[in-house]
Amino acid sequence: MRVAGGSGSAKLGTKGIAHSGGWAGSTRQFANKVPRRVTLNRTSGLSFEARVLQVFGLVKNSTMVAGMSKRGMRKVVPDVRTSNAIYEIKSGIYMWNSSHIEAMMDYAAKNNLVFNLVKRPGAKVAPKLDALIKSRGGQVIDFP
Repeated sequence: MRVAGGSGSAKLGTKGIAHSGGWAGSTRQFANKVPRRVTLNRTSGLSFEARVLQVFGLVKNSTMVAGMSKRGMRKVVPDVRTSNAIYEIKSGIYMWNSSHIEAMMDYAAKNNLVFNLVKRPGAKVAPKLDALIKSRGGQVIDFP
């Protein structure tokens, strides 16, 4: 199994990560770093979401909705749902037309709701997604 990232080639074996420079530790050491990174990303994302909700005076949604995506019908939970819009809050560095976003946009369209994407300044939005959101009356909002 190949491991992405870093320089040179790397392969995950039973003893650890084989790198062009030799073994880089045990599989357990590698596995322990992944959950830590996921936890840090999750914490950062929740903090960003909380700031957006507070500044805009919005309430976090917990109701699941269903919409079609390229992978079929999906159940998703939009971050915010108001009487006329859905807001998805993303803190990542790149947004694209994922099946998660597709399902929310499908639900929004079928229920006469506008889909808005709130993102960090500098985060990139795929041109196709940006055009799709705007063509349906939504906005891509930079939030500092």
